[in-house]
Amino acid sequence: MPEPTHAFILIVDDDPTLGLLARETLTQGGFSVQVAQNAKQMRSLLRDFPADMILLDVRLPDASGIELCTELRASDGHVHTPILMITGTDDNEAIRQAYAAGATDFMPKPLNWQLLFQRVRYMWRTHQVLLRSRQSERLLAQAQHMAMMGSWEKHLGSGKFTVSEQFARLFGNAEPDCGKAFQFFLDTVPAEDRAGLIRTMDQVGATGKPATLTHHVGKRNGFSRTVRHDLDIRRNPQGRPLSLCGTLQDITSDTLRARMASDRNRILESMLQNEGLKTLYQDLFVLLVNQAPGSELAVLTRTADTPWDCAYCSPGLKSGAGRRSVDALLGILEEGDTLRGARSVLVGEVEGALRAHLLPISLNSGGRSGTVICAFIPAGLPDQETLHLDDVLQTVSDMATVILDNHRLTSDLQYQAFHDSLTGLPNRFFFLDHLRRTIAESGKNGLKRAVIFIDLDRFKNANDLLGHSFGDNVLQEMARRLQTATRPGDILARTGGDEFMLISAPLDSYAEVERMCARFMEVIAPPFEEGNYSFNLSVSIGASLFPADSDDPGILYQYADVAMQHAKKNGGSVLRYYDSSIMEQFMERLELENDMARALEQEEFLLEFQPQVDMETRKTIGYEALIRWRKPDGRLIPPSAFIPIAEETGFIVVLGGWVLETACREIKRLHLAGQPWIRVAVNVSAVQFVQDNFLELVQQTLEKTDFPADRLELEMTESTVMHGLGTVAERLDALRKLGITISIDDFGTGYSSMSYLKSLPIDSLKVDRSFVMEIGSGNSESRKSEALVDALITLADNLGLTVTAEGVENEKQLEFLRQKHCDRAQGYHTGRPAPLPGLD
Repeated sequence: MPEPTHAFILIVDDDPTLGLLARETLTQGGFSVQVAQNAKQMRSLLRDFPADMILLDVRLPDASGIELCTELRASDGHVHTPILMITGTDDNEAIRQAYAAGATDFMPKPLNWQLLFQRVRYMWRTHQVLLRSRQSERLLAQAQHMAMMGSWEKHLGSGKFTVSEQFARLFGNAEPDCGKAFQFFLDTVPAEDRAGLIRTMDQVGATGKPATLTHHVGKRNGFSRTVRHDLDIRRNPQGRPLSLCGTLQDITSDTLRARMASDRNRILESMLQNEGLKTLYQDLFVLLVNQAPGSELAVLTRTADTPWDCAYCSPGLKSGAGRRSVDALLGILEEGDTLRGARSVLVGEVEGALRAHLLPISLNSGGRSGTVICAFIPAGLPDQETLHLDDVLQTVSDMATVILDNHRLTSDLQYQAFHDSLTGLPNRFFFLDHLRRTIAESGKNGLKRAVIFIDLDRFKNANDLLGHSFGDNVLQEMARRLQTATRPGDILARTGGDEFMLISAPLDSYAEVERMCARFMEVIAPPFEEGNYSFNLSVSIGASLFPADSDDPGILYQYADVAMQHAKKNGGSVLRYYDSSIMEQFMERLELENDMARALEQEEFLLEFQPQVDMETRKTIGYEALIRWRKPDGRLIPPSAFIPIAEETGFIVVLGGWVLETACREIKRLHLAGQPWIRVAVNVSAVQFVQDNFLELVQQTLEKTDFPADRLELEMTESTVMHGLGTVAERLDALRKLGITISIDDFGTGYSSMSYLKSLPIDSLKVDRSFVMEIGSGNSESRKSEALVDALITLADNLGLTVTAEGVENEKQLEFLRQKHCDRAQGYHTGRPAPLPGLD
């Protein structure tokens, strides 16, 4: 858990769910949080609880977030308060206006909660550093009035040199009546400053005009000070010059603070320019040595998997005694000496008697992992410098914390930009960029590569039926399995949904691709376990080859996709390579996909009705509605060509709704033409069935068409009702309560789990045509099919279910089914699909 900050954050957003989740995320991170849902609540809360940070939505019900940001910046209490604007995704204009209004930063919706906490923590820590910087500036101004003063005077006639008590304290050895004091004073001034000082003194003495200069002076402990030196002439009442006078002001602290502010700003600028950690650590070392000359800096780090190590050492610690001292500290940390707050230890081996000040940064796991800043400071600093040292160490600690926070935040942003959050694999952006660079490099070096597209078969149906949690688990497990089958140098990525792509390591032969893909299929083959269920899934794989197919990365990607689609079209669980004939088929498929919506608008779809007959009376007792697509040129597109595409794209929801409504209208028209009410069976796909509003849609259709529910039969495949039995049962039961009949279509070809027959509220089974077509042929397959059909009819009869046999094409089949007490028959022998009789 991140360290508590005790900072008060105000969230201003009208979305109660966002406010709740943001409050939970930030409270766990140690922040105190209040939520306002509009501008009025915000103003009321700010009167009682001045916020340390504000998260502000761009759009509120009673005000503009941009205007509120401007209002806050104009108030006395929130000139410097960090304000994080929450904007819509890719709302570039709102982002521009937010910065113009004074926002500190922005985040787009939907919010990434972990990233939100890191962004807020980083903004807070940076704000604290800037706040201390502003406080230091105020202290600097005060110090200029409180600095130790000193003065001296040289009589122009006698040449006698006298100093004040403050002057004596400033220079240590100097005494007020020392005859050689003047020379001593000059000796304390470094040679590089001394000539300028003497020249200025001579000019003031010759011209009588005052002057001011800044220079360094030394003290007996060897540390240099910076002074402001004001020179002037003291005159007698008659105006004649008597003596040359000097007044000194110790501005060492002022200079150091100004330099610290400058160094601190340079570090922040380096961070904005995305400089690397070593550059930032070097800047931190410069800040330290500018405050305490002779100091050294080391950055020690440890992770959960690696021991303590030195991530950065300043020059004096890279060899000799300095390096031995760093190694000694690493040993202390490795032995498990838990650090709590800054610690100061003497390191005897460091030449020059340096004291190591340990500043723990982001420690966790009992202090055995994280980062520790080691500031090696000369042990002989005088009192004034030692007092100043606390401020220096605090600044070093603050800046190190901001550096590491910014590094983590930047790394997380870069990782999330190029990696899939669910599986941790590279994402599509990373893959395409790496593909471009890999192909360019391989072309120069004459290397062979393969681009492989891997797609999980039937994943969408399973995901829709069992929920996204199941789907996420499957994708994570699939990623793990595929990674175990990759070779060194292969780059595996999740490019979207259930799609994975791979750039192969250099190939000696294209034949290696076959072995690679066989391995992928092998690792995917074991069942996926989910609760009490076990699922066998497979993958369709497409591959394009470099340079055999193309040297264009985008074309290779497209070709692998096309090849995968061809593999899926051919039943899945197979590898297909790209060739030009596949591309032609793909373009035809794409044309169908694009044409479906237009075809529905232009009434190119139509329904035909196939009779269902009673086995005893041979009279028509119902129809099954079957969709057809007739192009304007009269060409018929078979359902097998467009229904799978409609299911993959989701268009089946719209198309299925049209079929249901049209079937009800047609049967009602038949009734209005004088025919008795007759039942109509309509197929429902898994994609339709799992829609949240499916039951509502069926009810609305019945009301809209004024169609009796007891005349409607909904047909679903075994796979549609097999998964998530509890939810499926509730939905089927609700349909039956309306009076609708539920039938299982193509029975015997799916999962064939008999347990669901007694668990689900269903009325009828339809024996698949693949079993019926073998009846009466007299071969061994015929006998197997006849036995199976007999068993299915007996099972259904015992469960009180009606049985319809599909695909009845001759009298032998019909008579066999009648003898076995099948209830209904459907097929070309009993009636071909056609428009309803008696209707134009």
